Amino acid sequence: MRMYLRIYKKAMPGVREALLRPLLTTPGSFLRAPFQTRLGLAQPPTPVPKCITFPSNLKLFPHFHIRKIPVIAAPRSKASQNGAGTQWLTGGTPVQMAPEFINPGFLDPAGGTVRVDPALDQKLKGLLADLFANRPPFDKEPYKTFVASGAKLRVALVDLSSNAKLIFPQLAEFRSTVETEAASLAKIAALYAAHQLRFDLNHEARQNPLSMTPNRLAGLRAIFDATQVGGAPPVWNFDFNAELREALNELCHNCSSSIVIGRLGTTYISSVLRQSGLYDCRLGGLWMGTTYANQEEIRKECPEVAKLNAQLAHQLEPIGRRLFHGATALSAAAFFTLLAQGRLVDDAACQSMKDMLIQQMKDCESRFETGLTNAGIALDKVFSKIGVLPSKDHCSERGKPGTCFIHEAALIERVHEKKRLRYVAAVLTESKPGDAANDLLKVIIVKLDELIRKNNP
Repeated sequence: MRMYLRIYKKAMPGVREALLRPLLTTPGSFLRAPFQTRLGLAQPPTPVPKCITFPSNLKLFPHFHIRKIPVIAAPRSKASQNGAGTQWLTGGTPVQMAPEFINPGFLDPAGGTVRVDPALDQKLKGLLADLFANRPPFDKEPYKTFVASGAKLRVALVDLSSNAKLIFPQLAEFRSTVETEAASLAKIAALYAAHQLRFDLNHEARQNPLSMTPNRLAGLRAIFDATQVGGAPPVWNFDFNAELREALNELCHNCSSSIVIGRLGTTYISSVLRQSGLYDCRLGGLWMGTTYANQEEIRKECPEVAKLNAQLAHQLEPIGRRLFHGATALSAAAFFTLLAQGRLVDDAACQSMKDMLIQQMKDCESRFETGLTNAGIALDKVFSKIGVLPSKDHCSERGKPGTCFIHEAALIERVHEKKRLRYVAAVLTESKPGDAANDLLKVIIVKLDELIRKNNP
């Protein structure tokens, strides 16, 4: 397989925010890699939705990352047949971010379309057709109550169970591009953006040490510990300070996530999401437009969030203009796929994000992990983020009336009969309180796990 690279320069518009101002004048070059996979994943062409125009205050910053390029084993070789020769070639120096760099393998950034694996996709759609028709094994609770209530479901399932699949993931989906209220699931955007900012600043400090003025360093210390690592002029290294690291480890809590979002700013977060492709101007996707803590939480637990909110640009999701926290099943699956590939910022940042996801899971139970464990399935690792709104009583009848959102997306790793399984599942539900959606996630993941197992005989 040949890959053709073309390089062209593109000016980056700037945004003037106090802590990031020196980044704004940095010109950028985009290295784009428009390659196509020919492994049976392509679908018939679909109409390409028209891009929206973003509000003028949603500017873009230059972002940098360590790029990975797939290396494919020679055709007809033994390595090619078993996938062992398929691997990532990791770049040694940072390059500027563009969606084509970070495509998880099932998106077409140029066309705004999605590639699915026909066989796995057909099985997923058949499974969900049986669910909504209450055909066996879905002719019992909690499925019957969930379906009878008129609940909505959005699903993305990604098989990453081999070296080849890690580079060319096999996607199956159901209504995966429908934007919905994300609740706390969108907090993965803040987790990613925090690591991206740390990398961007360290890159800038090496490239332009004079940009790190005393006044700027003083402002950055609200988020980072700055250590001088040499030179004249001095070169600085940035890492999360104790407050921000604690908040990232406790991202489950509204106050902690609000501190992270308030410190980063929604303009910076949206820039990361848009240029990584996790939010697309045609398909929508992951969106973070404001903080989470309500007035009671701010008054009792985190009064500093009130000041952060006053300085924050509160941004509705640009396409629908109705959500401050948005996601699609596809965007959540893309995040966790890129995390598995080590392609969000760099390998070290991905490992840090995995560690922090595990930390916050101590207070935010993974329905997937519970469901699989209850089914007797032994797990190696689960990296999960849930979203529940309203959160009181997990959307039970005792909670607030109205629409209830219960979501989960996760990267799941386990072994079955000496075969390593690795997959991403994203299940987003919209329902009425008390309609069994909370239990549904615990049991539907077992069915999705079965699809992955059968896809790796």
